[in-house]
Amino acid sequence: MAFYPFTSTGSGTGTVTSVAAADTSIVIGGTPTVAPTVATGTLDVIATDHPPAANWSNNSKKITSLANGSAAQDAAAFGQIPANLPPSGSAGGDLGSTYPNPTVLATHLSAALPLNQGGTGQTATPAAFTALAASGGTMGGALAMGSSKITGLANGTVATDAAAFGQILSKVADTGASGYTLVNGTGNIITWTAPNDGNLHTAVLVVSWEVSSSETGGQMTWGTTMPGGHSPTLSVSAGGQGAGGYLLAAEGMAVAPNATATFRQASALSGGAAIAYAQIWAA
Repeated sequence: MAFYPFTSTGSGTGTVTSVAAADTSIVIGGTPTVAPTVATGTLDVIATDHPPAANWSNNSKKITSLANGSAAQDAAAFGQIPANLPPSGSAGGDLGSTYPNPTVLATHLSAALPLNQGGTGQTATPAAFTALAASGGTMGGALAMGSSKITGLANGTVATDAAAFGQILSKVADTGASGYTLVNGTGNIITWTAPNDGNLHTAVLVVSWEVSSSETGGQMTWGTTMPGGHSPTLSVSAGGQGAGGYLLAAEGMAVAPNATATFRQASALSGGAAIAYAQIWAA
């Protein structure tokens, strides 16, 4: 800020005839020739007339009542600064592209991302694009299970449905290739107990036997407890067979939940020799 020079008359005494400011950073008031007042202008006016030529220190003091900044070079009010800033710039590691919308790089995954984590369960990009959704959708080709099971499958009802394992007859018991040698006594040969699941089950006996010398005795039977509580038995062989080979067509029966289907030697083989070969298939 600057003042214009003034002059006085005489030698040390006189009257100020005028006081003027060199620019708007100084404000002259009062009566110029009697009692002039001199004051600084407002900071914005001073800064306009005399822009800062270097940095300055606020001496650890605040700037208060600051308006929110709106241009890139404005000072920001404290309330404009977020507590947590979102990431920006280029993504790295397992992520590609840039923030705020990076992409997952499939080549960085150590294993296929499973469906329940938002992945496709595939490691190859083409397979990932054609992966079947977790619900709905239509298969476009064969599905290789990689020796894994499909669990929790509902029972099939039409010809093209997948069948649940419990709907399919499967071998549940057998005598093995060496067969069962009939003895001079009685006892079970092979058995199967149905699951205690409240459902009606099926058991089928497949049997053949060889008599190497004529039998005395040696009856074999097939039976179970039915849903109504009866326990009938079927005579597979009445015993007393001559030497030779014998076959029985598969015999099936309904089996109650938790009931046992039993192929047994019902009478002692007191003479002769025979071996039975048998399997139980059930569902």
